[in-house]
Amino acid sequence: MNLTPLLFCLPILLICCQGPAQTPPPSSLIEKPVLPNRDFIRADSIANSFRLRDIQDSLWLKKLEVEVFEKVSTFKSRKTARFECDSFHFEKGNLVRPGMTHLLVYLRGRDGYFGEYSIWELQGDYWALLLNVGSGISTQGVLFKDVNGDGYKDFLMECFAQAGTGEKNYNEVYLYNPRNHAFDYIDGLGMNPHFYPKTRIVTCYYNPAGGWSAEKYRLNWNQLELLEEIEIRLLGMVEGTEDMDCIRKIYRFRTG
Repeated sequence: MNLTPLLFCLPILLICCQGPAQTPPPSSLIEKPVLPNRDFIRADSIANSFRLRDIQDSLWLKKLEVEVFEKVSTFKSRKTARFECDSFHFEKGNLVRPGMTHLLVYLRGRDGYFGEYSIWELQGDYWALLLNVGSGISTQGVLFKDVNGDGYKDFLMECFAQAGTGEKNYNEVYLYNPRNHAFDYIDGLGMNPHFYPKTRIVTCYYNPAGGWSAEKYRLNWNQLELLEEIEIRLLGMVEGTEDMDCIRKIYRFRTG
């Protein structure tokens, strides 16, 4: 039996039985591949934008700093001077240690909320930088005051905390160090500080919702030493009475 005609017709029969050709699904239904490094690419882009912003901020502040010292030069013959404009202000005078001329400079940031404080000392014909710190939206003002009784004025940034409850005044304290002619930052100081320069004592307290705390410190050669700590926590209310848990800690430190 000759099968050649049958073999010739078989592909035609198969094509006829398949029916209409299937159309591909729309592109919106096609699953896209997961890119594990997408977040890294995004994070790197964000980091680059931050670096670019930091560079722009740095150039902005450097430009203002040049303008400040150009303006300061016009008051060269004066021991004390003040100047203020929209971008910066400065104060010239005996601000820190006796017999020396100092310059307090504030440079306003590009956004207007953040800025930079710096303290300079005139050494011959050269302005030496003693301190450079940033300020934020919590900063209320600055103050030169001898808070540890050593005869040198220290630098305090007066602030008010944006978060939390109760009275939230705090200070960023930079104590002048005559050994290296620089400022030492005092870390760990509590809320609402009160300074007693003659005894070098600092007291702090905080009264948020649900508790109360207080600390007593001694400033010993620009080091903060905790002398006493009291903490009161309100555990609950029992028929209108407050059930309080009082914790009292007393520390004694060597001097020197």
